[in-house]
Amino acid sequence: MWERWIILLESRAVKYLLYIALAIAISSTCVALYFYAVIQLSIRIGRPPPIGGIRIQTLFTTWAYTALGSWIFIAATLAFKGIVKHLWCKNKLDYEVFKLLVKMRGSPTRVRILRLLEKPMNRLMLARELKLDWKAIDRHVEVLEKKGLIQRLGMKRGRGELYILTDMGRTALELLEKLNALQAYMNTSASSN
Repeated sequence: MWERWIILLESRAVKYLLYIALAIAISSTCVALYFYAVIQLSIRIGRPPPIGGIRIQTLFTTWAYTALGSWIFIAATLAFKGIVKHLWCKNKLDYEVFKLLVKMRGSPTRVRILRLLEKPMNRLMLARELKLDWKAIDRHVEVLEKKGLIQRLGMKRGRGELYILTDMGRTALELLEKLNALQAYMNTSASSN
């Protein structure tokens, strides 16, 4: 579930949406400030506002709430992205590992492999457990080993070498669980509003 949120937040559409929200926020803030200045100026000189008192106050309120909503959307999106980045960097994991486990094609399979490698297994055992082609497992294991998330034990069971999760891999799985918890919290707080 967290993968969908993170992939959504990292997508081009959300980046464009952020740019649009920023444009709306800036323009609506400027318009709200203009209407506020017109109201204040008309109060100081003792004349009614040029558009009409009630109508200009309604316009001011509308633009002010539009600006506020846009700024809140921008802040919330950037805050969530910052929390995710902070969690990964604090635990000495780089962005490449993040992409490998969350954003790239095949990332759910890699996460399942990491979870299975809590106990030693060879590639054939992984392929049978995940019901995937042996060659696909071979490629995933190669990538995970290259990033230091799993390691060879040096022992063999059957025909293949055994692999096990490293401390770095355990840390990555723990971070994924934290992201799951953060996602669950966001879902419950959003549904309670």
